[in-house]
Amino acid sequence: MADAEMHCGTVCVVYFSAILPKTMSHRCAVYGCNNDYDQQDRFLVMPHVKEHLGSNASIKLHKCPKEEWYKKWSKLLNRDNYEVNKNTRVCSNHFEYGQPRELAPHPKLHMKGIKHSDNLIRLHTGLASYSLFCWLLDEVSVPASNMKYYKGEDSHETTSYQENNAKKPGPKRKLSLEDELLMTLMKLRLNLNQEFMASLFNVSSSLVSSIITTWISLLALELRPLIHWPTRDQLDQYYPDCYSKYGKVTAIIDCTEVQTERPSLDSTNSALYSNYKSRHTYKVLVACTPGGTVSFVSHATGGDMSDVELVRRCGILDLFEEGDKVMADKGFNNKDDFLLGDVELIIPAFARKNIQFRESKNISNTEISNARIHVERVIGRMKDFKILQGPIPLILSDVVDNIVFVCGCLVNLSGVLVPLHTNNKSE
Repeated sequence: MADAEMHCGTVCVVYFSAILPKTMSHRCAVYGCNNDYDQQDRFLVMPHVKEHLGSNASIKLHKCPKEEWYKKWSKLLNRDNYEVNKNTRVCSNHFEYGQPRELAPHPKLHMKGIKHSDNLIRLHTGLASYSLFCWLLDEVSVPASNMKYYKGEDSHETTSYQENNAKKPGPKRKLSLEDELLMTLMKLRLNLNQEFMASLFNVSSSLVSSIITTWISLLALELRPLIHWPTRDQLDQYYPDCYSKYGKVTAIIDCTEVQTERPSLDSTNSALYSNYKSRHTYKVLVACTPGGTVSFVSHATGGDMSDVELVRRCGILDLFEEGDKVMADKGFNNKDDFLLGDVELIIPAFARKNIQFRESKNISNTEISNARIHVERVIGRMKDFKILQGPIPLILSDVVDNIVFVCGCLVNLSGVLVPLHTNNKSE
């Protein structure tokens, strides 16, 4: 059923509108949206819908009018293994004007469409709530308002993001700061491809690249205080029981690898190839406190570098004080490097060939493994941001360090990981 509207002398054609009878059971196909015609009393109407259609506007479910658009809509709906068909419906909340129009017939994502739901915020950004998103936006809004957008390899290294509080240089911004931050967090959280995000936000692919690269660098700069090496007094303020038997453990460390697209240069190709993963990767060292807070993230190196060599090169050895203790997997068999600074490395014991451990040694190894597993949980939280599940596009190779660092910062905004007290004696 087609409608047409006239506003202020300008014809605004409603491109299509499929209003379903109340007796039919149809649900909005957008992932995370719960608007269902069988539960109209629970319909949630977004403010932008009422802004364009009037304060009494109600939710309607719309179908895709052209079969040749099915593929495009399938991408826009962001659902695994789902293809749009003649029965697919999308509710008013996901259209720029509250309903499809000739100039904007496709669903579009913007912050107005998801801020009502903490579940949707978490799904799209990895942040726990819209209030946390607003806090983050407020923290970076001043430098973000004046930043110069990334135009090449040197632009984010040599230019200031804020110059005398002047307005943003260059052309007028096409998206709000809110939506630019949303786009960036969605890239980190969901690792959507560039062309898809361009369609989603109705901007060019090149602008998507510029926005994401610039914002990642800005966030790495502005959120830097969220990852810091704690003092012993700070560690004492939250020291879980599972580490008490080991004395003053300062950090638990581990390495992780992130797949990248295959580089074209042979020299880079060789440095990034990981024999362990049998693909091209970046490797980073991550350290966390006993409480599960990210306290150190190394620069990214090629996947061919060993864990031991990365420890020696990344600068973490300089952060320890005499008498500190650090936990790691038995692959970090470089105790001598730590002993030079009077730091004790606690790792599970190696089993000699054909010799079984005594029960006490097995218990000790299990306890160490249970205590150090929390760094794996921290890395797991970081990899909830799917960009760290890879592959990282080559177009973002200049900001890989910043990508990993920002993911660590966002993890530190997610709350305590390791409980202070536990009843599990094995830990």
